[in-house]
Amino acid sequence: MSFFSMQGHCMLQTTSTHSGDNFLGFDTVPDRVLDGSAVRVRYQCSRPCQLTLEVVVSVLKKTDLVVFRRKWISSVLKGHRIHQVLLRLPPSISYQLDFFNRNILDSHNMTVRACMDYFKNSSELSTFDSSRWRIFKEIQTLDLSERPSKPPPGCPSWSAQLMWRITSQHIHQCLHEPVVLDMLNFPMASSGGHFGLVHRFQPFLDRTLEKARLLAVTQPSVTLSLWIYQVESCHKQLCGIIHHVNRKNNFDSVMLQLTGTGDIVFQVRSTTGTDKAFRANTKLPLWKWIRLDCYIKGSKVMLDTVWDDETRRYVYEFQDGIYYDDTDGYFVIGGGKYLPGIHGYFGPVKYYRFGIEKQYSLQLIYLNNEDDLKKLTPETSDAFQYLNYKAERGDAQSQKHLASLLYWGQNGLSKDIATAMKWFERSAMQMNDPTAMYDYSVLLMKGHGVKKNYTQGFWLLRKAAEMGSINALNGLGWYYEMVLKDHKSAVKYYEQAALNGSGDGIFNLGVYHLTGKIPGSPEQNESAAFQHFLNASKSGHMSASVEVARYLSTGNLEGVSQDVEKAVIILKNVCDRNGHLGFMIREALQAYLQDSRWESFVNYVLAAESGLGLAQSNTAHLCEELGLSDDCQRRYHNFSVLNHDPHPSALLKMGDYFYYSSSTQADSLSLAEQAISMYGRAALAGSPQGMYNLVVLVHEGHIFPRSINSFFNVSHRDEVHTVMEKILKRCVAIEDEELVTPCSFALLGLQMGKALRRMSQNDVQLLLAYMSLLSVIMVIIFVPLQSCLGQRNHETLRIRSARQQSGNLNQEQVSIMGTSEPVTRNQRLMQLDSQQWLPYASELVVTLSGVCLCVFWTTVLCHVL
Repeated sequence: MSFFSMQGHCMLQTTSTHSGDNFLGFDTVPDRVLDGSAVRVRYQCSRPCQLTLEVVVSVLKKTDLVVFRRKWISSVLKGHRIHQVLLRLPPSISYQLDFFNRNILDSHNMTVRACMDYFKNSSELSTFDSSRWRIFKEIQTLDLSERPSKPPPGCPSWSAQLMWRITSQHIHQCLHEPVVLDMLNFPMASSGGHFGLVHRFQPFLDRTLEKARLLAVTQPSVTLSLWIYQVESCHKQLCGIIHHVNRKNNFDSVMLQLTGTGDIVFQVRSTTGTDKAFRANTKLPLWKWIRLDCYIKGSKVMLDTVWDDETRRYVYEFQDGIYYDDTDGYFVIGGGKYLPGIHGYFGPVKYYRFGIEKQYSLQLIYLNNEDDLKKLTPETSDAFQYLNYKAERGDAQSQKHLASLLYWGQNGLSKDIATAMKWFERSAMQMNDPTAMYDYSVLLMKGHGVKKNYTQGFWLLRKAAEMGSINALNGLGWYYEMVLKDHKSAVKYYEQAALNGSGDGIFNLGVYHLTGKIPGSPEQNESAAFQHFLNASKSGHMSASVEVARYLSTGNLEGVSQDVEKAVIILKNVCDRNGHLGFMIREALQAYLQDSRWESFVNYVLAAESGLGLAQSNTAHLCEELGLSDDCQRRYHNFSVLNHDPHPSALLKMGDYFYYSSSTQADSLSLAEQAISMYGRAALAGSPQGMYNLVVLVHEGHIFPRSINSFFNVSHRDEVHTVMEKILKRCVAIEDEELVTPCSFALLGLQMGKALRRMSQNDVQLLLAYMSLLSVIMVIIFVPLQSCLGQRNHETLRIRSARQQSGNLNQEQVSIMGTSEPVTRNQRLMQLDSQQWLPYASELVVTLSGVCLCVFWTTVLCHVL
């Protein structure tokens, strides 16, 4: 809604305003403003005034963009005046896109506004916001397709028109500026001289990226990854691996230098302007390819050296922050003017200007599901403390579970590889859980977080396989293939794992068929390989899924037809398990748990726009929590249901939207069909709520499509109650048997109604039903009556006792006088009989009613069962 301010008061949009002898208002304003439209302004001013008429529009990048302004001064002090202004709008607002009008503005709304203020002789000019009197009116804008064409000023040449038609539909894209750069992508020899490869980095053209880079100058987050191969040790005091020289010809961050003993000296420039360095005792060997990964985060440096499949990590944190500006000067790979290079070779050098994000496995936590949120176990939670307590007490399952959570950083926990390895080892070495033994053996063989140990890893693998671990069978196959090069034994173990349902085993057999390395069958068998890849992909194997998608997208393999849609769906599932998406979802979840709803919302939106259904559902949930518009919720729920396998909660939300909209909009039949489609898809996915909603729609008389009918084994000849019963039975079958659910209630009511209808068709059973109804009425009447009589009898006995005491005295007097009262005695006996008869009658009625009701409900249960 629009507002304007007059003399300090906030008021709604208006077309006139006045104060004393001053008045400002619109006399006429067209509903749609076109070029040449007339606007008439009526005004009155008590002294010379300056008036301004403006037309402002809102576009994608700016609001209140002034596209027309006309000013005039009025010196007439008394009486109303009318001033007419012809609007002359720019072609970018008035006309559609064509050869002569190439720069257009897509305006979202347009406002005509006028302001009036006392005339000032000074150079200070009044603006709309600073004026005393202001009015405005929002008017309709024309869509781009509705705008008229601009009259051509001439006739363009044929070649110009042709180029226009070719380029008019071109979509301009933002310039791609990579943040990951290949500084070297070919082998480079280094003889130990003062020469190397120079590389300069330029500022980003994108303002957002450049702003992020400038902010990171004093809080850097960068990564360098390079390969080196030493032929000889360094003959000088230090040899250059990579170094940075700034504009002042001084060494700057970052410098990697090699000593004669194979150690690495890491030097940086601190934020205080001083040079700092540390030495890592790496002892790099000769005649081996070595990978160096250098991570800089704030003031912390982490250096990984990898050779012989073994990773060694060195961590150092400087006291002051690191100053890092990669656009200042140049970088040198190898030797330079001030530093000799190493003796050997350089391999690929990759530079990550914003560092490498941590990757996490994707956790399927839906914010609208309380059960999912209860699974989370942050360090401060009671669940984590109890899990840690049980692990400390030696519970192998707790140790294994805790190790997995810490290793992958799941359920709200931070990654802690060192602690995870401790629990992996303690769980595995109890030798009673083959899964824990397998997990630890793999880490030992690959050297992840622990020193590589093939001997102990192989021993644990064999023990785990003997105890029934299917993954251990596949691990043994990997060991025989990759380490021992015994392909016959490797295939044997892969086949055993595959027969027990191991996706890795099936995939590895497919690779053997594809490469033709199966002993006794050296020829390639691509068809057999594809079949193995297909079977492995069904169990969620990512590499197998990629191979299957490749075959389906091309259709080049004999017997495999091209199916691009299926290939895209398979690859979409692979992309959804991307580690970077997992990191983003983890950040969003952590922000949500810390009550930072807006931060969580932004992270989920970024993931949602990539097409991740989980993020889309959670974004819609946050739209509701944050009180955003209904369109926000519908937008992301709608995105979610467009996925090939949407979450049932999104389908239910969209079904509710279509269902409730069908009662208020004209195309109610179409909306009801869409609601049936959404509820049906949710039901097919196993949602009890979706099935219950379908029952409601059946009861209202809606007809289902064939796919839904076939799922519930319903035919078009079935009656409404039969269809409802079949759906409800399916719903009850998949629900929790220990809970009383809406489907179970509805099914009970439906079966009760069905039983009563059957009873109404039999005269005897119908009579029994009426008698049961009469029995209920009698019970309602006689039970309160019996209670009332009981209280009355109690009161009567109390009075009789009192009278009896006084009666004994009177009896003595009567006996003396010789008189009697036979009539009074007879009345008393009649009253006593009536008081005894009524309780007996009420008890008889209650007993008969109970018998009748028992017979009735027994009959009903017989019909139900």
